[in-house]
Amino acid sequence: MTIGIATYGPNAGAACVAALKSVEAVGRGAIGGFVSLVVITQDGDLKHLTCQTEGTRGLLQGANLPIEFAQAELATLMSSGPNRPEPLESFTVAKAGVALVTGHRMPNAIGVSGKALNQSVLDHIETGHEPHTAMSMILTENPNADAGFLVLTADRKLFTANSALVEQRSDTGLCVLDDPATELGAGVIHNGILPSKPLASLAAEVAMDHMYPADAAYASIEFRTGTRLSLAESTYVEVDEHGVVAGIFVDDPLILMGTRGVGLGYKVPVVKSVHSLGHMTYEPFLLVTDGVLSQIDGNSALAVSIRRDK
Repeated sequence: MTIGIATYGPNAGAACVAALKSVEAVGRGAIGGFVSLVVITQDGDLKHLTCQTEGTRGLLQGANLPIEFAQAELATLMSSGPNRPEPLESFTVAKAGVALVTGHRMPNAIGVSGKALNQSVLDHIETGHEPHTAMSMILTENPNADAGFLVLTADRKLFTANSALVEQRSDTGLCVLDDPATELGAGVIHNGILPSKPLASLAAEVAMDHMYPADAAYASIEFRTGTRLSLAESTYVEVDEHGVVAGIFVDDPLILMGTRGVGLGYKVPVVKSVHSLGHMTYEPFLLVTDGVLSQIDGNSALAVSIRRDK
């Protein structure tokens, strides 16, 4: 009946909302109602944005996400059906320099201590407990809790935990993605939204793609018909000083025989004067006739983006 999303990285706030949009576009069930979004801005300020109905449409009100929310590098949200008890900020508690806590089911329910479960988790983290320990402590103290937590710490680490009651459900979803190479992360935890199994992965991947698309490019090269292919130990593309493909090198001799439909492969290297420029972000369909390029995606020329290697 709820979904929690957490993101860290460039434009994490916008990525968090984009992830929820993807779930609203595909899923059905407890979605498209209230949203509680919390971010820690680049200035270290804590900001909330909420709505009771219409999901991301209600949150945005036909406008873009405010820039301080969009560009925040730490963000969490929680969403479900419409009209939840105010204040909606109670669903996504946070403290700058400590952590942001979202989740699913009823993470803001009052526990045996008289304090909301999610706030208790946050307080324990602030006093020095590791997030997984803090969540375990609260769930042990509250064995009947109907809640799951998703914690994003100030040092950009993601943690999740479900109560025993939630673990009995068959409609839950969970995905946590951490990419040390790009310093990006996204976590999603949900229940009561169908189809339950693929949605968490979809939302997390959308968030990651929004922060740093796999096809993000800094330049492009141009393929033209008439370019000759040559045999080499590995496949790569060589460009001239103008970025035009001067040579295509392949490791399969059959490609040079007769008429062939060719895909060069994944992340094909691009070089200029033996220096690496990165790799291609798109793999065009090449028609090769007797070792000479005769079509590129059905055209006589095509620009293809390239991306620097990490």
